[in-house]
Amino acid sequence: MQKLAVILIVFLTLGSFSSAKAQTSASQLQRAQDLSEEERAIRIKIAEPQKKYIKSIKVEGATLLDQDKIQKLTAPFLRHWLTQEDINIILNTIKQAYKQEGYPNQPTELHYQLKGKVLWIKIKE
Repeated sequence: MQKLAVILIVFLTLGSFSSAKAQTSASQLQRAQDLSEEERAIRIKIAEPQKKYIKSIKVEGATLLDQDKIQKLTAPFLRHWLTQEDINIILNTIKQAYKQEGYPNQPTELHYQLKGKVLWIKIKE
């Protein structure tokens, strides 16, 4: 009877040990999956282009182009989240407008700066 009691105690101890080990393994597996999902989310965020909300666009130094023309060119980009690519499109659109108006060598310099929610474009003609 004592042998049976000892065997039963050993069996129960081993059973609870393997159960605890299984729970630990399951929690470790869950933690690894959570970390993997967090890493995936971070990688996606890094890969996304950074966007800036642009409330207004101010253009300085343009004397050869009509202000109405400049406003029409920049209006589609107002109150939008813009990427660097979008800003480059705006700058190229302005350059093309100069060429269409008969100024193929203008502007000589075209720079931009973001200040808060305002995109400042400086043109040197």
